[in-house]
Amino acid sequence: MAILAKIQTAAEKLGYETQLYPQSEEHPLELLALTVGEDGEENKYLGITVYPLDEELEGSQFLQFFYEYPQKISGDQKERFRIRLSELNRLLPLGHFNFNEMENRIYFKYVLVLPNEKEVDLAFLNDLLDMCLFAISQRPSL
Repeated sequence: MAILAKIQTAAEKLGYETQLYPQSEEHPLELLALTVGEDGEENKYLGITVYPLDEELEGSQFLQFFYEYPQKISGDQKERFRIRLSELNRLLPLGHFNFNEMENRIYFKYVLVLPNEKEVDLAFLNDLLDMCLFAISQRPSL
């Protein structure tokens, strides 16, 4: 069973709603979406992908946890947000905030390296998702 399917099974045991999207034109990488927000929120999903493609590495897999905030940042706010994101990044237990320059949006990203064939431990996944949700809840603002 591929790592994203294992994480999906474990996340569902922890009570998360999930959706696994196969690689396609719309999704260049296989994507596991975890519902982490409320209905009505513009973005309520934490995306998890294996990157780079797992066949490129012999002994490990890189799992990327990614959340993009729906609010756009205007050009005159970018420099102030860069300073604010730098301050917030120092406080995060894992991952970091940055900008998607093309869409003027802030995102949170964390990359976890796991050895191939690693079983997904529920307590470990729960702690990891708690830390990602803590970071996302910081909602960078000026």
